Parts: sequence; structure tokens; C-alpha cells
Amino acid sequence: MAASRLLTPALLRELEKARFAPRTRVEGQHAGRHSSPARGSSTEFRDYRAYAPGDDPARVDWRVYARSDRHVLRTYEQESQTGCVVLLDASASMHYGTPVTKHRFAAQAAACLIHTLHQSQDQAGLLLCTGGETRWHPPAGSARHITHLIHTLEEAVPAGETDLPAALRHLNTLLSRRCTLLVISDFYCPPPELFTALNPFTHKGVDVHLLHVLAPEEQHLPDGELLAFRDLETGQKLRADPRELRARYQTVLEDHRRAFRELAVRGGTAYAPVTTRQPVLRALEGLIT
Repeated sequence: MAASRLLTPALLRELEKARFAPRTRVEGQHAGRHSSPARGSSTEFRDYRAYAPGDDPARVDWRVYARSDRHVLRTYEQESQTGCVVLLDASASMHYGTPVTKHRFAAQAAACLIHTLHQSQDQAGLLLCTGGETRWHPPAGSARHITHLIHTLEEAVPAGETDLPAALRHLNTLLSRRCTLLVISDFYCPPPELFTALNPFTHKGVDVHLLHVLAPEEQHLPDGELLAFRDLETGQKLRADPRELRARYQTVLEDHRRAFRELAVRGGTAYAPVTTRQPVLRALEGLIT
């Protein structure tokens, strides 16, 4: 794959031998390089599924097409896929940080993972959430599909508000098979609501990973006597003395992150807090090797 704005030559060199390493084995409909927990012969027919952009046309059952004018693929008991869907929060709050914004860091991490999935012969899907809207790209593994996902990430512009629990509930209606799910966000939402929305995924065997991205500047209030603070998503402004807010702010932030850690452990979800000053690939250590 050629270098791009997100996949720089330096990153591509680091990713040359990288492979997707999901935490658990999962069952699905695309044969990657991973073993399947399913039992039975690899030639044992299981079901049909609808053709999706990026699927190999050679796998279409043309006899069914001749009878019904529908493109479907035959699936088998032993076929396995360990693909990954990335849910990327591109709300306005992600457009924060210097010299690297949270969005830039998150989009680059997503691009690196998608590139690695392609190298590992696994499928990649993307749900981009921005401005209160979602753009869904179902999992597929073709080079054309992967290039399209990288281009989508490069062109995404953070805007508006994103309701992550609602986006997850929507994604649950779109995913019909097990996979790995990576959610990348600054997670400015109530932790209990988010984990309630994640429950259906964990119940059906989806391996969930949360990448909590923060800029170093928002972990500690700046110095100054009277500063103007602006909510990037709502536009609301507040003038305050950071000296009066600092202790309370640190307490609220740490309580928020502690709630994520505790709920993640309770729900069997992988949770990784990172900052935009860390190397991008270090943020993916739980997913690629």
C-alpha cells in the first residue's frame, strides 16, 4: 500500500511485519489466518449471506442468482474470520490538542489497524461518527475496500456532537457476526450508558477494545488567573479562574477514567487510556503484534 497522509513512510516501515492479533478466536464467514472455534468439516454448508462490497465475486452462488436475481455467498461451518470493525468518534471535541489533535491520532491509529488487517488477510469495517451522523462501511478485505477506508479516514473532519451509546446501538443492528470491535474516542459520555450499549456485543462474543484518547493539555488545566473555556461540541463558553477549578477538575477526570477501568474489567472489555504524545503503534499493542 502506498504512503498517504495517515500512513506515512515511517509508519509503513514499522508495520511491514505487523499482524492482527485478536485477543480471542471468533467465528465468522471469511477465512483469515486464524483458527476457528467452530466444529465440523470445512466443506459442510451452513447458510447463505448477502454479498457485500469487497467480497470475492468468485464466491457468489450464481445458481441462486439465476433463480432469484440476488447476489449471495455460501458459508461453511469451518470458515473463520477475525476481522475488526472500528468505531471512530469524529465529534468536534476530538479536534483538540497540539501539535497533534485527538482526531489525527485516532484516525492514524485506525488507519494503521486497517492496514494491518489487510496484511493479515482479515476484514476491516468502519463506522464513522461525526456531526450527529454515522457512515457505515461493512467489513470486507479487498485492496480497493481498504484503500477506500483509509481515504475516508483522511477526509473526515471532526464536527458536532456524537452520541456514542446511540451509535453503538445502531452498530449492533448492523453486525450479524462475531468480530473484534475497536471504539476510539475521548469518551465524554456517562460510563454506565456506554457500557450498557456495549452489553449486546459482549453477550454475542464480540471482542471489545476501547481506546481512550486524550490530549495532554486537557489532563491538567492551564495556568492563568481568568481564562475563557469553550465547549467544542456545543459552543458554550465559560470564564473562570483555573486555580479555583483545578482540584475539582482533576478529581472529576480521574473518577471518570476510574469508572471506565472498573466497568471494563467487570464487562470483560479491554480498555486502554492513551495520550496524543504517545507513539501511535503503542496504542494498538493489544491488537497487533
